[in-house]
Amino acid sequence: MPDGYDRDRENCDPNERGRIFENGTYRYFRDRENGYIQQSRLHEVRNVGNVKFDKIREDPGRTFTIEDKSGRIEGKKDEKQLTVVRTLLERNEGHHHLLRSVDGETISSRAQKLIDGLTRDFPDRFTHQIISREDAREIWARGLEKEPSPQLELPGVGEQARLQKQRQREARQQAKEREERARVEREAEQARTREDNRDQAKPAVARELTDPAPKAKDVREREEAQAREMNDPGRSTVQKELLEIKREGRESQREDIAREIDITRGQEAPTRPAEPQRTREQEREIALARAIQERANARALAIENGLSREMMGILGLNSDGPPKMIDVDNARTRAEAERDRSIHQKRERSERQREGRHRGD
Repeated sequence: MPDGYDRDRENCDPNERGRIFENGTYRYFRDRENGYIQQSRLHEVRNVGNVKFDKIREDPGRTFTIEDKSGRIEGKKDEKQLTVVRTLLERNEGHHHLLRSVDGETISSRAQKLIDGLTRDFPDRFTHQIISREDAREIWARGLEKEPSPQLELPGVGEQARLQKQRQREARQQAKEREERARVEREAEQARTREDNRDQAKPAVARELTDPAPKAKDVREREEAQAREMNDPGRSTVQKELLEIKREGRESQREDIAREIDITRGQEAPTRPAEPQRTREQEREIALARAIQERANARALAIENGLSREMMGILGLNSDGPPKMIDVDNARTRAEAERDRSIHQKRERSERQREGRHRGD
């Protein structure tokens, strides 16, 4: 159960607790009158570490240090300090150290083992002084006397400031929601525009197919240009396959529309000729070419819609290496799960910090 000493310190963070207790012991034990000064110098110990003590007194050939602990003694920081104390006592016979702690406060098993070893090995130069909780309350009261007095707050001023901060937070949240709605509306409008453009492109292709006098010269010129590109010795196999895929895509679209026109006229739709058999290596290169083209199209669409670089990275659109199959839904699910996990970890760290401030020095 919390006692008076616990209640005295419950509204202070660890740094405040350590400062108030140190100032209180300085008065209670008359450390200044005994020659000690606060804010001691840094003790550098080779191969062990560096540490500062709360108080120090230096006499010719001798050094006296004091460390005041108002609460728990545990963790790497306290254990390192005790390890440094041992090294200083081993290397300097003129060094003396006093550790003060409060009765009933937790001392970890590792720290207690270090304290017991110092008491055993250096009985005349290491002292562990345990302060009763009643004396600790008196020390705390004396330390509070050195704290600056809190400024008085005019009635209603604090509440008005809190309300103003809350209104500002709500305004920022509303602005964020408006921006999100506007973004969704823009994306929807862009999607409708692209769909309209595709719908408008089909009649143009159909007119070209049904025109009794097609532009044969233009068709020949395009086919000749495509043939030159295909026969260019500087192009790789993948680039040539990509050109072939584009050509096949255009031809497939023309055949589909022509078939629809024939069906509309009551004619039997011609069957598409069987594709020539390809080797496994050819199939692999064609699949790779298709994947490259699909990634390029997806990257252009993402840039057009303002997709962030982070999300483009998740979808695999920032890489120029050999593309992999992209599962957008799975990538989005993993990104959301990672975001939720990060939020959960931040909450846990925040909770641990609050508990540390409640229990710490």
